[in-house]
Amino acid sequence: MGYLERALNTISRAETILSQKQTYQIVEIEAMPLTKFAQTNLAIKVDSSVLAEIVYFVSNDVKTEQLKAEGFVVYTAKELAHLAQKGLTPDELRKIHEVKKLFSGKIIH
Repeated sequence: MGYLERALNTISRAETILSQKQTYQIVEIEAMPLTKFAQTNLAIKVDSSVLAEIVYFVSNDVKTEQLKAEGFVVYTAKELAHLAQKGLTPDELRKIHEVKKLFSGKIIH
């Protein structure tokens, strides 16, 4: 099971996602490797049960500033890949999320 698939398993509602005139079904996105996701210009609204809030997974920084301005915490494909490599527990993810949210930051190596 890929990282996106595991992360998207926390979605309460499955939606059709639009990206520059291309439509993706949620099952296509779940199976998508992060390397491909990074090339799609997608912004996926995720109602995370682990983080207990709505966040966005974005393929790149194109929509990041707009979503942050609307009050959302945003995770880029690059950040998701970094988190996936760490094999973090839900508690560790929540701590990272709180720091990211508090400082409006980016996850770096």
